[in-house]
Amino acid sequence: MVVEPEHHREQAEPDRGGHEQRASQHVAGTARDVAGLRIFRRTGLLLAQGLSKEEIAKEIGQEIEGVRSSLEAVRLGQEYQVELPIIEQVHKVLYEGFHPHDAVRSLLERKSIAELI
Repeated sequence: MVVEPEHHREQAEPDRGGHEQRASQHVAGTARDVAGLRIFRRTGLLLAQGLSKEEIAKEIGQEIEGVRSSLEAVRLGQEYQVELPIIEQVHKVLYEGFHPHDAVRSLLERKSIAELI
């Protein structure tokens, strides 16, 4: 028979302050975050293969997060005359059929400028 040291038994007892519940909620939230990252990665890989946003949504079985907000980001950039090169390339890939490799190339070939914060 294995006997746990006393300090392990104390940790295993239910925490009266609700720490166990908060810890399990944190683990569940972390699992959702990881699943979300997997969807982002899969979306990126499918875009790189040339699939459209509609084909990807069908493939992963849900709407791709951020697609509609990219439209608003481009609109706001234009309205406030702010250059948003990454957002603009994302928009081209999602809405204009631009290949992701071409979008990356365009960003890398972009003339360096001083960015203001």
